[in-house]
Amino acid sequence: MKDPASFTALLHTAIHPVASTTLTLADLSAAQQAVATVDVTPIFPLLGTLRSALAQTGIVASDRRWRQALALIQAEAWLNGHGVAEARDVAILQHALWDEPDQRLTVAKAVMALISPFDQEAQDILDDAKDAYLQAMAIPEEDENRTTARIETIKTLSTAAKRLSAVLTKAEQAGKTATVAKSGYAQLQTWVRELQESLVNF
Repeated sequence: MKDPASFTALLHTAIHPVASTTLTLADLSAAQQAVATVDVTPIFPLLGTLRSALAQTGIVASDRRWRQALALIQAEAWLNGHGVAEARDVAILQHALWDEPDQRLTVAKAVMALISPFDQEAQDILDDAKDAYLQAMAIPEEDENRTTARIETIKTLSTAAKRLSAVLTKAEQAGKTATVAKSGYAQLQTWVRELQESLVNF
């Protein structure tokens, strides 16, 4: 270790060792008992709606999978500091109710549309805008339609920004959050700026 600063840091760790984060069996047992006490009955109607929504897409989880899902929700709620499971604790199920990789997006959308409809609406808008942006940026410089296509894409992204703004307004009126809409709005501004700069530098 040639760097004096690194050597000094090494000596400090010897004097003040990093606290261990290892869980003892007793800690683990206590956590498992605490998780088991989380009340999930208030979200049963939500899960029934989710089950029906997934069935309409052809995704049918077994009874065993749903029992396992409850345990996951209990653990997620406990980690979130909830003694009673809330709708947002159900988000973990987007990673648990699919069997095939091509089902992941369908399950994720069904879960998020149920527990956070404003975020899902915003994500759909953002996904479409991203596709338009990537297609416009992929047009080679020698393509004579490049400038026209990028101008049209800027208009498309501007419209998407207005739609995201509307989602934010609806969320605020409903007293809900719309994190995706907020971050997506900023992303759209970045894409528009990049497209505008590409036209100036062309």
